[in-house]
Parts: sequence; C-alpha cells; structure tokens
Amino acid sequence: MVLKQDKHFAEAVFFFKGKEVIKELLYVEFDAVLESVVGIPEFAGGEYSAAYVTVGPYLTTHAVALFKIQFDTDGHVENSWNLPLHALIRDAVMGPDLGQGSILLLSRSNCKNEYKNDLWSAGKNEIAILTAIRDAVRRNKLGIYDGGDRRRYGADGLRFGVPDFALEDEAIDDGDDYRRDLITNIEKTLKHKYEDKIRKLHQHRDEIVGQLESQIATLEKQTTELKKQIGEMEEESKAHVDVIAAKYKKKMNKKLLQLKDGLTQELDTKALELHYSQDLELQAQEEIRQLTDSVEGEKKQAINGFLMGLLDAGVELIVTRSGIGSYSLKPEQVDPYICNEQEFWAKQLGVSETQYVAWYEHYQNPVCQAGNATGCSCGVSLKRVDHPQDFVVGSSDLCQTHQLKQSQDAAQGY
Repeated sequence: MVLKQDKHFAEAVFFFKGKEVIKELLYVEFDAVLESVVGIPEFAGGEYSAAYVTVGPYLTTHAVALFKIQFDTDGHVENSWNLPLHALIRDAVMGPDLGQGSILLLSRSNCKNEYKNDLWSAGKNEIAILTAIRDAVRRNKLGIYDGGDRRRYGADGLRFGVPDFALEDEAIDDGDDYRRDLITNIEKTLKHKYEDKIRKLHQHRDEIVGQLESQIATLEKQTTELKKQIGEMEEESKAHVDVIAAKYKKKMNKKLLQLKDGLTQELDTKALELHYSQDLELQAQEEIRQLTDSVEGEKKQAINGFLMGLLDAGVELIVTRSGIGSYSLKPEQVDPYICNEQEFWAKQLGVSETQYVAWYEHYQNPVCQAGNATGCSCGVSLKRVDHPQDFVVGSSDLCQTHQLKQSQDAAQGY
C-alpha cells in the first residue's frame, strides 16, 4: 500500500556538561537506552542535563525541551525516571531567534505542570546553550537527512509541528550491533582456543624433528668416525679388515634401522596428532557455524517479535523510494527488503528486477542512452516514463533519432 507522504521532523537528544554538548543520540537510540537495550557506561551513577530537540527541514532547530535524567551504576536510566517528552514539548513557548527563526522552548522557568522539577533552566547561559544545540544540529554528526520535508528519522508533526514517536528500521541497529559483537566474540574465542592447541602441536612436532635431526647428525658423525677407524684398521691389519668392517657395518645398519623405525613411529604419531588437531579445527568451525545460525535465528525471532509488538501498538514501518512513493512494510517483508531492495520494489511494481533497475536509472536521469557501450552518450533529454511497466529497454531510453537509427540497423540486418 502506497501512503501519502506527511511532513516529518527529526528527533535527537543532546547531553551537556556545563555549556558543552558531550554526547548526541538520535531519539530512536535514546529510546533504546530508556528500554535498557543498551546503556551509557560513561554516565554511570550520575545525573545529567539533557535537551530533547526536534529538527526541521535543512537542519533547522525547531523545538527544545531541557530535562534532567539520572543513571544507575550500570549506566542504565533509573527506573523511576518517566518523563513524557513528546507530550511536554507541546507546551513549549516561543523562544529566542538563533538565526533560523524563533525556536520553541520548554524549561523549568516556563513549565506550568507537575513535571517542572524534572526540567532545568539555562538561566544566563540560555543563549550559549541553545547556540551549542543549533551548532551541533548543523554539524549533523547523527547523519540526519537535511533536504526537503521527508526526514530520515522522526514522525508525523502534531501541534507546533512537534513529532509523535515513530520507530523505523534504524531502531534495531543497536540490537544488530550487539548480536554481531556477540557472534564475533564467540568466533574469536573458539578460533583462539583451537589455534593455540594447533600451534602447540606444531611447535612440539618441530622440537621432535629438531631432536631427530640432531640425532641423525650425531649418527652421521659416528659413521664418519667408524669409517676412519676402519681405514686405520686396514692399515694395521689387512687380514682382519673384512671381519672388522662387517662387524661395524652390521652395527651401523642396526642403529640406522632402529633410528629409522623410531623416526617412522614418531612421525606417524605426529601425523595422527595433526589429523586430530584438524578434526578439532573442523569441530570448532562447525560450532561457530551452529552458534552463528542460532544467534541469527534468535535475532530474527527477536526482531519479528519486536515488529509484531510495534504493529500491535499501532506503529507502521514505512519505506520510501523516489518516483514510487511510500510503502507500508509487513513483518515478513522486512528481511526481503533489507536483503535486496531492488528485487523488493520490482516485485511490488510487477516487473522484473532487470527492468526495474533500467527504469529507475532512466527515472533518475531521463536522457538518451545511445552510445553507452562505446563510452559516449547522446545526452538528449527524454520524456520521463513514470511507471516501470510502461518502460521499454532500448526504446524508452533512446531519443527519436536513435530509435530511427536502431530500426534502420535492424532492417539492414535482415
């Protein structure tokens, strides 16, 4: 279902130390902190001054609510903290002009409800604080989309254009990061465990081989000495040469045979140990694969459950595409959309993925594509085809001159 696109505002939360912004979060990230999905360890055990900010088109600061927030020793928000920021911002009053028009401001000094004590007032530092917020918004470290009325993060504008809370696909980014870190840590642990064992086995094998090579060198030296002795004996007594030589040769061959048997047995043992270590490595890889599959399955289950909870709460997941409009995703469509956005849109529009890609390139830049194969382009502007089903590759993307030339070339080919 394609929905009408409404005006959106981005939402962010800035934390202060004195007059300086020390941390910036998108509201969806701040909501994850409120839900204890993630914490802020550097804020553990402290109370901080913060600002809830709505951002208008082209990174203009629209409304600001100054509030206080407390963190426990684990870096999570205290359970007792429950400030309805979206409701409070509707009570904001006209504030100073920061060079982009007057902003809306809510602080302890102008709050008239029971939440007054949960807010703070900048006092004489008000302009400095608000200017720091404006400059942080302009720097745009949060990556807020800054062109036009559709916002990358935010929700429908209400009174004074203040947005309701809405969670898009980015809301699960923190959970994805956590699970990816978990898988990576498991893989590194198992890999280190078995790599260390294999390394020790290789080291032990190298030590044994070194010892054996040393023994062989000693034996060769002994053999040389025996040959020398045999030569001396030949000079002393030609009569006993054959007997003595046979005696020492037999002794030498026996030692060589024993050494060879020992080496063969030792090498067979090391080969078995190496084979065993390879089996361990394969088992480790299988464990990693199973753990990865398990975590991925749990992740999908958690995401699906989370999405169902959002849908039960009345939240819609909306995706947009230039030239197509907006589309409300069903839970089962989230994975296909993330895995292959082009295939998803092609299916919704009833065309092949190849035709959709060709049409979308034409829609973004409707000019004649003749000559692209040779690295040049006609560049004549064409009438844009608004729907991919009406787009014909090799016709809709050519000007009349090249369409005629294409027809003439085809006729000559016959």
